Amino acid sequence: MKKQLEARLNMRELGGFISADGRQVKEGVLFRSGELHGLTAAEAAYVESLGLAAVCDLRTEEKSSSKPNPELKGVRLVSLPVIGGEFSLSEMPRLLQQWKDEGGKGNPILEIYRRFVTDSQALAAYRGLMQVLLQAEGRPVLWNCTLGKDRTGFAAAVVLLALGVPEAAIAADYMRTGENRREANEAILRQASAFLNDESHLELVRTVLAVREEYIQAAFDKIRRVHGTAEAYLRDGIGLTEPQLKQLRDRYLEPAAC
Repeated sequence: MKKQLEARLNMRELGGFISADGRQVKEGVLFRSGELHGLTAAEAAYVESLGLAAVCDLRTEEKSSSKPNPELKGVRLVSLPVIGGEFSLSEMPRLLQQWKDEGGKGNPILEIYRRFVTDSQALAAYRGLMQVLLQAEGRPVLWNCTLGKDRTGFAAAVVLLALGVPEAAIAADYMRTGENRREANEAILRQASAFLNDESHLELVRTVLAVREEYIQAAFDKIRRVHGTAEAYLRDGIGLTEPQLKQLRDRYLEPAAC
């Protein structure tokens, strides 16, 4: 079931990453995913078996309402909407018009990742996620968006930065989404090809769906430009105090395996 959900929903955990102080992220406590709407009964039972304290939904309120996450026994559902990174074929006309308005040049996804760092709504959502983790007191937490790529990928970066995991390891986890999303993205591109005749428009779809290290690096670079260091971003942007960082690390890290 674990491999099935990783392939279908890009659901995976963050256990095993080594922090700067030599500890490692605990297994089975931090989960990221695409949208959970439409889980089968067996899949829902598996997700319940994870012992989650909460599921944090980073999708817009409109998307959360139209395709709600399932009610899971004993699991708190938390809405933490982040604008940006929302994609479906039905939204292509809006994305294409925005792209044309901006001159039809450049990569709009790079700007989305930069906005994750500074946008007030995004900051409120990622602050909320960290507060949910603090309230969970070490119990497992899952966060999701639609594809489990952009908003969820940056959320994973924030969590791992708070736990002291180096950027290179965070980027490596981010890139795993590319393989997990490969078949689903190919299906979307086939559908898009049926009604988009302009190759430049299809290229925009590929850009939106792509998993590229430059995307997460754009966010890291923005953190450095605005805050100087990840530590300052976590303190001034996300609002984590030193005692809270220590709590998170004590609860979600353990001695590295020999």
